[in-house]
Amino acid sequence: IGGLEDLPAPEFHAPGPSLGYRNRASFTLRRLGTRPGVPPVVAGFHALERPGHVVDVGVTEDAPCLLLEPALARLWTRVRQGWGPDARRLPPGGELRLTLRLVTGGEGLLLVEGGHGPGRPGELLEAVEGLEALWWTPGKGKPPRLLAGRDDLEESWYGERLPVRPGAFLQVNRHAAPFLHDLALQALGARPGERILDAYAGF
Repeated sequence: IGGLEDLPAPEFHAPGPSLGYRNRASFTLRRLGTRPGVPPVVAGFHALERPGHVVDVGVTEDAPCLLLEPALARLWTRVRQGWGPDARRLPPGGELRLTLRLVTGGEGLLLVEGGHGPGRPGELLEAVEGLEALWWTPGKGKPPRLLAGRDDLEESWYGERLPVRPGAFLQVNRHAAPFLHDLALQALGARPGERILDAYAGF
């Protein structure tokens, strides 16, 4: 892509498990109404080669989403169970984007994008064990706001404590992240005591 040739072969590292590695995932939720034989709500990922179709995932604990860290998969199932009939505890609207993140201590943060109002955030947090914060942004370009819960969640990352809020960028694979971190520092020739700022990572 970059027009470069004769590059040295990269060094490979096992990234950890091939499944159950994501600490964050975004889902599309659609409310489908009351059509016969159709569930009122589906929430999951867009289907391969059928982007208009949403594959329902994590409906029960017996069939979790295999991409997520097990604790995050369990939390996603509890969120689904806790949002109530027609997902009424979430903001109203035909389609929402839900991003669920799990921090080191097992605490969850949910960001809801879209919708026409805040829904019932306090009820949702009370109903879902492990969900500690619910944020909402009504649309593109609008800053997220905390609807319920804590705004002081932190992630332990490479020996540092980092605040976690919507928009914070961290690698979704905890196993692969240290290799990326070390490789970047090695390429920079960083020395002990120096401070390195990654201004392109989005954090």
